[in-house]
Amino acid sequence: MKEASWNQECRELFHVLIPWLNSPKHFEQRARVPYK
Repeated sequence: MKEASWNQECRELFHVLIPWLNSPKHFEQRARVPYK
């Protein structure tokens, strides 16, 4: 249970981290919008 929850958090983190590494400016714009 805990592993699954942690794994999902990791997935969400990578979902944001990868695009941020590709284009930091784009991430800055998204950071201003509340992340759901």
